[in-house]
Amino acid sequence: MEFFQGFTVTWAAEGPVADLSEQAVRTGWGFIGQVPPAVEQFNAVHRGDGLRQQWLFNQVKGVTDAAGLTLTSGDTDTLQEALAYQIWRGGEAAVPKSITSASGNDAGPDGHTHALDNTGVNAGTYGTSSAVGRFQVDQKGRITGAEQVDISLPNLSGVLPVGKGGTGATAVPQARSNLGMAPFMALADSLLAASGFVELVNDAGNFRLLIQWGEATVPADSSLRVEWPKVFPNACLNAFSCLGFIFSTTGDAGCSIRDLDAAGGTLLQGTATPGIVRYFAIGY
Repeated sequence: MEFFQGFTVTWAAEGPVADLSEQAVRTGWGFIGQVPPAVEQFNAVHRGDGLRQQWLFNQVKGVTDAAGLTLTSGDTDTLQEALAYQIWRGGEAAVPKSITSASGNDAGPDGHTHALDNTGVNAGTYGTSSAVGRFQVDQKGRITGAEQVDISLPNLSGVLPVGKGGTGATAVPQARSNLGMAPFMALADSLLAASGFVELVNDAGNFRLLIQWGEATVPADSSLRVEWPKVFPNACLNAFSCLGFIFSTTGDAGCSIRDLDAAGGTLLQGTATPGIVRYFAIGY
């Protein structure tokens, strides 16, 4: 009997077969005991195995037949090729027109050149070219020899919404507003000034850390009262100062800030000439 014929001929198809219960099948020969099995029992076991194998064989053969391939006992790649072909085709219900041969007909894994056109399910989304891509399929259904894709897309007008990754505007100020960048732009502007402040507010809005900076020209070997750019709502916690001009490294030089309160502080500098003193204050 030929190899594949064994999958089409069922054991005991024309012989007596016992009706085995599920419990008997689960128990195996143990339900018979030490005596040899009856002909009907022997046939039942092997016929059940044969029917299962025949079902699996029919499933495999159905796939290979649909791909136009022939099963042989020495070739173990036929099912793989048939499955690759079905994936390549996309199935009858997927894109029946998206892959065609040069003649316009559905083509199998025959080594011919195929064109991807814009007549399938997504018609029109590939531009105006009749063929946007070209490739080859080998005998195993693998795509090879892909050529450069020619895609022609129309110019699209409109504004991409913020929810889809856009700015929702064509004008820069409106785009910044849509993206909630106003506070960051204000912060950037204030940081460029010689004096200013930044408020850091917690999520509850009940605490504000206020950071301020500025500068003033202080007379030689003297002091000067300065007002903060913004009055601290509660108190100034600390402040620092530094000289902002060129001074002699061999003479007395120094600066400090004292008498801190919510409204300002006193700058001191100890050089022989007037000069700028810069300060940095933190409070809340």
